[in-house]
Amino acid sequence: MLHGELYQPYLYRVFSESKAYVLGIVIGFLSLAVFMTAFLFFLTRKERVTDWRAFFKVERLDIRGIWLCFGLGVLLQTLNAAFLWNFVLKPVRDFLSSLGLSGSAIGLGTGGTVPALAPNQAILLTVFLLVFWWLEVPEELFFRGYLQNKFQSIVGKNTTAVISAIVWDLAHLWGLVNILERFLYGLLYGFIFRLRQNTTPTMIVHPIGNRSLLLAVIAPQIWGVTISPTSPSGILLLLGINAALIVLITAIWRFLRSDRGQPNRRKDTEKTDVARNGSESTGTGQGTPPCLPIRGRWGVNSYLMKTATQFWLIEILISGFNFFVLMNLVYEPRWGNLIAHQIGMSTRIAYIFVIAFFLLRTVKKYETRDLFHVGILWLGLTLLFEWGGSFIIRRPVEEIVIGWNIFAGYMWPYVLLTYFSANLIVGTVLHPGKKRMGVM
Repeated sequence: MLHGELYQPYLYRVFSESKAYVLGIVIGFLSLAVFMTAFLFFLTRKERVTDWRAFFKVERLDIRGIWLCFGLGVLLQTLNAAFLWNFVLKPVRDFLSSLGLSGSAIGLGTGGTVPALAPNQAILLTVFLLVFWWLEVPEELFFRGYLQNKFQSIVGKNTTAVISAIVWDLAHLWGLVNILERFLYGLLYGFIFRLRQNTTPTMIVHPIGNRSLLLAVIAPQIWGVTISPTSPSGILLLLGINAALIVLITAIWRFLRSDRGQPNRRKDTEKTDVARNGSESTGTGQGTPPCLPIRGRWGVNSYLMKTATQFWLIEILISGFNFFVLMNLVYEPRWGNLIAHQIGMSTRIAYIFVIAFFLLRTVKKYETRDLFHVGILWLGLTLLFEWGGSFIIRRPVEEIVIGWNIFAGYMWPYVLLTYFSANLIVGTVLHPGKKRMGVM
């Protein structure tokens, strides 16, 4: 990150502190993304790689390795908060500061370097960080998948893990105080790769850890809330975000894995029909067993997706009555805006589950992956309706994001989570229709 010293002094001279910080993040991420992607491209060309997954040790998603990396990361973060920060990092930081060194050279930590941002700046930076969530993936492919993987057969696995941590630490020489902290995290990632021989754990945990650290400091500023990642509440928030994302990844992986046996079972059923009838079935849909859904062009359950869109439109009409009549005319005059919002959103969460139940009871034929597809469809349609409709009626962004402020008691993010997960929960727990095809 030393390239930041080339442009950041200029940015801070020309722009205000908040604008310079936003531009510095954007320029730094874009330049690093281009550099790392190009570097890996030319590396694979030079090595004449034919199978990049085998070359970089990208095996199947290692759920155990991900949780192991997360657990050890929590222990390291606890060690950092309880010992390293108070007895090592903070004294060194104060000493370097007394010598007249700037904050960027010392490395004050994320909480101390993020200035106060305007709501529109915080929104822009939050979206940008989410889009570039993958920035650390090329980094892990090189340091663990290539460097450590290549030299562990020459100098040994343990020695290579230490060497890769040192090289990784030098590549992150953006703050003198952070040298020890970065080395310990590099050693952690190197140990995980040495143990699992798979880059997927660090490819998942490393971006989640970095992004949640920045988002925990930047995203709350949309609503004017400031959180320090070194405070107890900040640490708990970071751990909660990391754990929630890893639980989500694990759940999605389990759901997708549970359906991988279905094509084979479909083929076995078709073979049984051929043996029974003496010839293969012909005609549209005749080769599909009656217990399995007919899939469309991209392997989705076409009938379920069309019906889900219709049920979503019904839900939007109910939500319109819930918002314009009940919340605005009944709840808000009696209990105020926040209580009205909480009652309305709690009611909305409840009837989304009810609508999901009747949807699956109507369709009957669905697999577990179809429930995941419907969740993405409902979430995408809702966000498109919210932001697209607000743009058409010229609704201010500041007014839209009020409902996203969970720190002030608003519940819109929980409603969006319900749109995504309602069908998964209803379909895997209640099994409406009694013809669910996913293997749990």
